[in-house]
Amino acid sequence: MTAAAFFYGTLMSPVVRNRVLCGADASVDHHELKNSKIKPQHAVLKGHRRHALKGRDYPAVVYTGDDKDEVTGILVQGLHALDVNRLDAFEGPEYKRTPVQVTAISDDQDGQQEPVDCDVYLWIGDKGILEEQGWNLEDFVNGGKQKDWLQDRCEFFSVDDLDIHHNNN
Repeated sequence: MTAAAFFYGTLMSPVVRNRVLCGADASVDHHELKNSKIKPQHAVLKGHRRHALKGRDYPAVVYTGDDKDEVTGILVQGLHALDVNRLDAFEGPEYKRTPVQVTAISDDQDGQQEPVDCDVYLWIGDKGILEEQGWNLEDFVNGGKQKDWLQDRCEFFSVDDLDIHHNNN
């Protein structure tokens, strides 16, 4: 059985997503194989709002219940239990995996839309650090933060720890 998840922050970046799902030492072939199985596509989550977080490079999404509020992101289907474990570790205790329904938007010319059940990681951390403004993937990637993350590895510590424990068993 496979799962689906909606990503609205750093995991929209294929580079970060591959790092989390495939590990630090995965080959380009492994990344390509994983991406062929998880089928990323554009999607919209209604009734929620994305916020930048004070002092953090990543965003949060919170439920508002207002259909005028919507978050654009990436829907990924075909995730296996190990993938979900890796995502849970990456997101950490300030996020809660929560079932939602998103509208998937096809990438072909007609832009067909269809509802899809999936999980999203909602912010359950300190509401006091939610910024009023949103968060932008382009700023994360082009502003050098993604590069810093990939070199530093501390953002991936919990995921890497899973690999260490798995390899020692």
